[in-house]
Amino acid sequence: MTVKELIAGEVAAGIPAKRIVLGGFSQGCATALAASMVLETKLGGIVGLSGYLPVDKEALPGLAATPAAATNQWTRVLMGHGTADPVVPYRWGSASAEALRGLGRDVVFRTYRGMAHSACDEELDDVERFLKEGKFEDGGI
Repeated sequence: MTVKELIAGEVAAGIPAKRIVLGGFSQGCATALAASMVLETKLGGIVGLSGYLPVDKEALPGLAATPAAATNQWTRVLMGHGTADPVVPYRWGSASAEALRGLGRDVVFRTYRGMAHSACDEELDDVERFLKEGKFEDGGI
């Protein structure tokens, strides 16, 4: 099942798409960030932890110019990454956040000093805050 199919199933079950937050850790982060560039469904938010946008920087402007990419142009994105990540280097995460910002995307990038390829309480608190205070189209979730 694709991400698009999963979201369509939630919408068919009565969940408004603007209340759906797509998120993931590591490869899940890569999937969420990439999907936000091609989905034709406006989402409530994107969360990406310890990952990166798996799109070649030369291809990014062309991808960003597609009608599908415009759908989530203004969707808020929270990214978090540890400085001691040996699996997905910190610089990949921070460069991905900068690339998305360069396209005009609303990206908050949080750094967690000394965190490896994992999560920490501070990061999970940030995700909770993002979800609670996300300023979603309907005034919050």
